[in-house]
Amino acid sequence: MNTNGRKLKLLEERKTVPLIRCFLSFFKSFYFALAILPDLVEIGHINPWRLQHIADTFVQAGMATDNGQLDNFIYNPDVVKEHTKRTLKILAVLAFFSSLMALVLYVAYQSMKRDNNQRKQLAKELHQRTDELALRNHILQIINQGIALPELLDELARQVESLHPEMLCSILILDDNNCLRHGAAHSLPEFYNLAVDGLAIGDGVGSCGTAAYRGERVIVENIQQHPFWTPYRELAQQAGVQSCWSQPIKNNHGKVLGTFAIYHAQPSIPSIIEIELIESYANLAQLGIERTLTDTALLASEQRMALCQQYGGIGTWETDLIHNKQIWSSTTCELLGFPALATPTWEDFLAVIYPEDRQAVIDATDAHIAGGALYDVEYRIIDANQQLRWMRSVGRVDAVNTSYFRGIVHDITDRKAAEEEIKQLAFYDYLTQLPNRRLLNERLQYGINLAQREGKQLAVLMLDLDRFKVVNDSFGHKAGDELLQKVALRIKEQLRKIDTVARLGGDEFVVLLPEIASYVDVERVALAVINVLSQPFQLLENNIANIGTSIGISFYPEHGDNPDILLERADSAMYQAKDQGRGCFYIV
Repeated sequence: MNTNGRKLKLLEERKTVPLIRCFLSFFKSFYFALAILPDLVEIGHINPWRLQHIADTFVQAGMATDNGQLDNFIYNPDVVKEHTKRTLKILAVLAFFSSLMALVLYVAYQSMKRDNNQRKQLAKELHQRTDELALRNHILQIINQGIALPELLDELARQVESLHPEMLCSILILDDNNCLRHGAAHSLPEFYNLAVDGLAIGDGVGSCGTAAYRGERVIVENIQQHPFWTPYRELAQQAGVQSCWSQPIKNNHGKVLGTFAIYHAQPSIPSIIEIELIESYANLAQLGIERTLTDTALLASEQRMALCQQYGGIGTWETDLIHNKQIWSSTTCELLGFPALATPTWEDFLAVIYPEDRQAVIDATDAHIAGGALYDVEYRIIDANQQLRWMRSVGRVDAVNTSYFRGIVHDITDRKAAEEEIKQLAFYDYLTQLPNRRLLNERLQYGINLAQREGKQLAVLMLDLDRFKVVNDSFGHKAGDELLQKVALRIKEQLRKIDTVARLGGDEFVVLLPEIASYVDVERVALAVINVLSQPFQLLENNIANIGTSIGISFYPEHGDNPDILLERADSAMYQAKDQGRGCFYIV
């Protein structure tokens, strides 16, 4: 039977056929496909009215005598309804799982985005710290090179502005008449620098004049609204500056040497990090100014020495190498703690030299006498008051009579103190007197080298104070500084002599534990530090500070073999400790 015959027999028997079966049977027909295709494309199923139209077509074609015979074939409501329900259920399930998958993907995307932002922020902070350290090292290098003070201060200002383009730097030096003199400010207009040059300091005299007078930081957020700037508002407006933060530059005795100021084109107030930066830059300026003052004093001292030598005021000495006889001037006797016009021996001279320096003097003397090496030696002596003093001896064997060794001696204690002060500022934190990051890295590298040679372990503890910001906000920055100093002392009390505690900046500290026997020893130290820092701190003005600390720990060689990796892993572990509720430690 052909296809049309089967269709007609089906119609005559009034056979009930489900919609989907009807579709499959008739779909092979080209004309039937043309009839139902629009419905499938537009609404996703066969329109019953379209089927009615097909039935009428069958009657007209003589394939059926009455379209009423086609009711069950054309449209069975129950079958369609059941099929529709089943289809809707399937679509609902698919929609649910699609929504669930979309939600999972969205949460994963947000998590990845957040982690990526955190990594970018950490990378940015690390880059900023690296740049700041590079700036500091660069300035320290040119200070040691003895560059002239104007060029040094100008380079410092340029480097700061290069790192922080929104800042305009000004460095002023306080003269003997208590007037501020221009040091460096290449980004400020010339007319402004000329107007400020020679400004007498006083309370309420702008930001810098007040900071130098009071000896404390002065923050002016809006120059046009602050009373300190009333006489200078028009000048500041012409210069295009709207805020001024001024930090006094002081020596270690608290004497004001000048000011380091930062201007902004818009009203602004510094963050805690920016305040630390201002203090750091002021300290660098201090090093440069003090080095210049030291060099100036040294030059003046050398000039006076020449005069003293000319008129017999400097210490002179002469050694008879054959008869071991010493001939000293009265000044030399006085400097080295001998009675005037004494006739000491070489052994008497060696006896007053500090034991640790004695061999260096002997070696320098032998090298000069034997091979003509330059004799210029610095050493310490124990004076009549049992105090250590630094001496410098310069001399040479007589070119004609080689049995005589002659030279001069002078006291360099003050110069050595200044050099030590510069070294202290270069390698130690100015506030807590703890080693800074530079010295920490050196000691950490030395500890790694030692541990590698001897097959020992080393631990790095990264500390971050909890609730420190609350103290700053509640009691002020002076209280915060006092708290950091007391924190440093408490940490040191928990350590051995061979251990190191350093301050990286802000409220971050690092403890270095070399030559450790086991993890238990490190955990004991970490718990002791957590416990002692959780105790209340008594501050000035009867303020009580309650803080804590979170500690991250890394070990050599397990977690890294260089300082940067060990510090980075300890820093990461510290944030894990904070996530666990703070007041605890976490090992990588």
